[in-house]
Amino acid sequence: MKAAHLSMATLLGALGVVSVVPAHAETEVEALKRELSEQRELINKLLAAQASQKEALEKIEARPQQAAAAQPAAAGSSILPEGFTPYATLDVNVSNANSGYGRKTTIGSGGMTQSSFGVKLDKPIGEALPVGGPLHMVGEIEMGIDLSTGVAGNGANAAGVNANVPSSGAILGNGSQLFARQAYAGVSSDYGQILLGRQYAGTYIAEVAGTAFGVGFYGNNMLFLPPIGGSPSRFSNAIVLRTATFSGLSLQFDWTAGSENNVNGSILSGASTVKDNSGQGWDLTAFYRNGPLSANLATWNIKNTSYATGETGLATKKG
Repeated sequence: MKAAHLSMATLLGALGVVSVVPAHAETEVEALKRELSEQRELINKLLAAQASQKEALEKIEARPQQAAAAQPAAAGSSILPEGFTPYATLDVNVSNANSGYGRKTTIGSGGMTQSSFGVKLDKPIGEALPVGGPLHMVGEIEMGIDLSTGVAGNGANAAGVNANVPSSGAILGNGSQLFARQAYAGVSSDYGQILLGRQYAGTYIAEVAGTAFGVGFYGNNMLFLPPIGGSPSRFSNAIVLRTATFSGLSLQFDWTAGSENNVNGSILSGASTVKDNSGQGWDLTAFYRNGPLSANLATWNIKNTSYATGETGLATKKG
């Protein structure tokens, strides 16, 4: 009995120990859980901060690329005001041919069309008109370029006699004619254009430009219909009236003030004689486009710029 009581006491003591240990162990586990929870929360905060720093670094690294991508547009807008558009045609060629003086190789410019650079202007001005739609300021300057030598323009612009005195508004032409192909400005509406300056004559456009491959390219009218002697190509000191196209028909009227000689009557100018109306004239062209049908009709009347000794006056070119 005594041994049995001892064994029972020992068992009850062990059970008491067991019953006490789980309660103490559970408290430590809860503490560990809380600590793990706090560490997990801290780790999440650190990860969030790291992600935020990474995003900030990516934005900083992307700024130079964004600036580089935006730089061309910003540079373009800073160089040319709104409404101006640059353009260019660059034509280079290598030719090997025998024209009767032995075979030669040349490197040239303008093999199929003239190399050129220009700037166009088209900018609305004011509100829309009651008729004719919005009014636009338009213009263009275009220079020829020889890519084989770097020469620009077509030489010098001949000035009129006594054009530098106050009674004439002409500009001295003793400098380089840089924009020799075209140089004009004017206004445009839905009904047409009024342009002032140096520009293509309607006859030239009808004869050459209105072709399948454009000016200078193979297949243009110049190969089959050479320019008629005396027909104009470009007019300086000119006013051009150009209508819009109505039912396939459009008109262009050109008038040039000529050499703008500030003289009275006929006077000698070097080996020639000039008058105040030297080089004056006009050109009228009609263009018709209707589906596959294309037709042009042109007429012109232009005085020569001078006449030689022995002649009685300025000859007139008409056609």
